[in-house]
Amino acid sequence: MIIHGKTVAVTITNDLHLFFYEMVELSLQIIYGAIKTTTYMKKIGIFLLLLSTLSLFNYCTDPASELNSSTSANARVKGAPPSIAGFSPTSGLIGASVVITGKNFVAPVTVAFNGTAAVVSNVTANTITTSVPNGATSGPITVTSKGRNVTSTTDFTMTTNAVIVVPPTTTTTGEVYFQGNMDNVTITSNSNNSNLYFNGWDALKTHPYIREFYLDNITSSNTNSNQFAYQKIVADPVNPNIKVMNAVVVDDDPNEGGTTRAQVTMGFKDGVDLPVYHTSHRMYMGPDVKFIETYSSSITWFVLSEIWAEDGIASGIFPNGDVAGSARWGFTLKKEAGSGQPLFWRIRAEYMQPEVLAYNNIWTYENRTVPIPYGKWFTLDIYMKRGDSSNGKYKITMTIDGEQPIVLFDVTGSTIYPGHPELQLSAWQNFKLYLDDAYLDYMRSNNKRLDVYYNDFKWYKN
Repeated sequence: MIIHGKTVAVTITNDLHLFFYEMVELSLQIIYGAIKTTTYMKKIGIFLLLLSTLSLFNYCTDPASELNSSTSANARVKGAPPSIAGFSPTSGLIGASVVITGKNFVAPVTVAFNGTAAVVSNVTANTITTSVPNGATSGPITVTSKGRNVTSTTDFTMTTNAVIVVPPTTTTTGEVYFQGNMDNVTITSNSNNSNLYFNGWDALKTHPYIREFYLDNITSSNTNSNQFAYQKIVADPVNPNIKVMNAVVVDDDPNEGGTTRAQVTMGFKDGVDLPVYHTSHRMYMGPDVKFIETYSSSITWFVLSEIWAEDGIASGIFPNGDVAGSARWGFTLKKEAGSGQPLFWRIRAEYMQPEVLAYNNIWTYENRTVPIPYGKWFTLDIYMKRGDSSNGKYKITMTIDGEQPIVLFDVTGSTIYPGHPELQLSAWQNFKLYLDDAYLDYMRSNNKRLDVYYNDFKWYKN
């Protein structure tokens, strides 16, 4: 730069710096007469000098400017770097929603919890909404926006107090009504495959408490059920020397809309009203099941087991004059909207009849802490003690093979139709795979198969 005939060395780092320096140089040349001008123009020069010098000073001292950034000058086009002011909540379970606050967030952004990538559901200039990913551990949150990383100065803490480890238990033959595996079971069908038959476990089928025990796929009588849902006896996917039952749901039967499923129903005889209903079975989710987590919408209808209390009252009226009804207790999976959101466990008690109460909650609970053990055999122990909202009990324990048992749920709540303890349990569908056709369409369109494997069923006396 030349000022009043003298050369001053100046380093110019980019076009914006150049503009400011040129303005200063022009102003000084006007003031000192390097450019022929009038006194009035010199006053303009003084004004321009003050303005351009102030602008240059502010720009060069702004910590967010590229002059003070560790990035190169050509990164200037990306604007100011992102910053994290905080996040809320500061602790939570897998699947919990977290809002990150800060500045200069520009979509698309990525978020990681202590290095584990998370799904981002919404981005504004000052907030990012995300959720705790499956497999996350306690640690800082990192945001990447416009190619720049910024990491929180505080840690997000994973909440694990919902995981309860219980000692292993053993069961003798005298403690069960029935126990059986799939070694001697066969599944056959009628001529057009519209009905499948479970052959075996005769001691259970003839038990004095049992009305019926059967495969229940609820497909149309004039269609091949294997097109839509079926069960078959196959080799264990982990140990081929063991036989297990494989349940598969492929599609919804157009002749029986919204009903296709693969389930086994154990119906209780009228007059059987046990104080405790308690079963266990081993289960294995096929490798394709996890793919459903990439489904972009929420998943609310993915049933693994259901217990039913149905009125069976021909008059439709309870003895006290109330309209007769029914209820069910379901063990299900659920997922929030967003591709990559994890499935998590849920239990729900709800009315089914009368129609005015249908699908209304009696109670519902979720467990987002314990991940779904895809590709592993695990035992589900489901315990129901009959009672009202103060003394009813519903407990589910999961034991992954080779690991300690974990209590998924231990709920005190109504396990009778509210107000009517005389309404007995009518059926238990322990092995159930039942979900919305939209999820099946998504799996099928991606050449994925929704299948689950079962073995080692026990029905306990207490």
